[in-house]
Amino acid sequence: MATPTRARRPLPLLTSEQVAGLKPGLADPVEYRKSGLSLNHVVGCPLDCGYCVRHLFDNFEMKAPRALMSDEDAVAALVGHRYFRPHRTPLQVFNRATDPLLPVVKPHTFNVLRLLDAQGLTNHVLIITRWRVEPEDCAVLNSFQNLRLTVLVTHSGITDERIEPVDSRIAAASLRTLYEHAERYRTVLYWRPIVPALNDTFHATWTGVSSCPSTRHPTMFPPACSSARRIARLLRERTACRASTEDTARAQGSMPQESEQRDTWTGFTASGRLRLPRGGR
Repeated sequence: MATPTRARRPLPLLTSEQVAGLKPGLADPVEYRKSGLSLNHVVGCPLDCGYCVRHLFDNFEMKAPRALMSDEDAVAALVGHRYFRPHRTPLQVFNRATDPLLPVVKPHTFNVLRLLDAQGLTNHVLIITRWRVEPEDCAVLNSFQNLRLTVLVTHSGITDERIEPVDSRIAAASLRTLYEHAERYRTVLYWRPIVPALNDTFHATWTGVSSCPSTRHPTMFPPACSSARRIARLLRERTACRASTEDTARAQGSMPQESEQRDTWTGFTASGRLRLPRGGR
């Protein structure tokens, strides 16, 4: 099996006192989500994204990633979770408290995937990143024989550095690299976040999404993006890309059947802003 080209030491473990100082939701490495389980035993990220969920955990100032436990213990906690079902439960890795493809985090991401794959598990696993992906990383992703792996690259087209400090060209390059080397995984353009007055008009969404042609398999939008169906139609017409929000989310196992009717397209307001679905987030 392929391994990362540069061996790195494991991340330092947080002390029990440091773990006790975290909010409970961040200290628990396995999170139950409505559509699967999320594994997050690495905490800390230097990317400074203004919309980072770590603001909710009072952890945004922790820039250096640290581990709550070893990868082996984390995987054991995941597969031993009461809601885990072999070959069925959709999984996400490092989607809450760090970026899974940061140089110091990447070895842990690949090791977690290796440990799951070695158990013969065929669960669908999502990796969401906005950082650099190299061909060597793709070789590792292609090496897993059992897991059904999808890599989502977050891209929003936002240029305001207070909100999006990471150059969007990094995400665009990662999309292209992932797509060109994909053999045993899928690549998804994940258009998010949607920020009012920055990228919530149809024009902004279409301009951003269409600037990345032939660099992913499908395109995925958050529920609040009511331009999704219109964008999907235009993408199919202009680039022959399959970009259906519902089909993509269902394929990823990230949209429960009961939620599909809730997050429906409702169009734009008279001012050209997105009209959120009822109950939209």
